[in-house]
Amino acid sequence: MADHHRETDVVRDPETGRVTGYVERTETVHEKKKGGGGWLFGLILGAILVAGGIAIYANNQGGYEQAGAQTDNALAQAEVQTQQAANDAGSAIGNAAEQAGDAAEQAGDNAQSALN
Repeated sequence: MADHHRETDVVRDPETGRVTGYVERTETVHEKKKGGGGWLFGLILGAILVAGGIAIYANNQGGYEQAGAQTDNALAQAEVQTQQAANDAGSAIGNAAEQAGDAAEQAGDNAQSALN
């Protein structure tokens, strides 16, 4: 949803300082959409589905001990995948910040060279 931001400026006569008119400006401001976070929801949902499938299989086979071990393995694997995804995201953010810093430094060097 877009919001409208309005401002009114006063126009004055330069010699007398009296108000001669008004100028109204309207700006449309769009809200930024939040993104991301879907992979974590999908990972958790997948782990729940796997655990549910194992529970149903165990109920049909009658082996709850084996199903418990499989569920623990599935949850441990989901935890490892979540940690790996978080590490990958952190690395990507760090790399992007480093590249932005390098680009800013290069721009500063270019500006300095242009002034000399």
